[in-house]
Amino acid sequence: MTYQGVRDMNPNEQREHLSELIRLAEMAWIEQEHDASCREEGRKIVLAQMINELLAKKLEKSAVGAERTARTSRQFAEYLRAMHDSRRKANELRAAWKKQERTYWGLASHEATERRQMQMAGR
Repeated sequence: MTYQGVRDMNPNEQREHLSELIRLAEMAWIEQEHDASCREEGRKIVLAQMINELLAKKLEKSAVGAERTARTSRQFAEYLRAMHDSRRKANELRAAWKKQERTYWGLASHEATERRQMQMAGR
């Protein structure tokens, strides 16, 4: 529905419709934020697993060497890229949610202004 379509609704319908859009946008952000946070927390676990695997297979002699190899691996780079993409998506969804909130409060302010103008006009 377009912004103009929302304006054509009565005030109660507008509030209900926009409240639902805000709720949906917030829920999408919550899910993506959870994914991004889990990926960030998992980064240390993934790195530790990679280091342990390198040491267990005796592909590296020292923990420092294993860490250097793990950090420069394609697998770790892909994990970091996915982690950053997830955080970017969470930020985009948060911006969309906040935009919906601004629309809601803009309409609420517009309604209040109209009511006040009618009071002042003596209607």
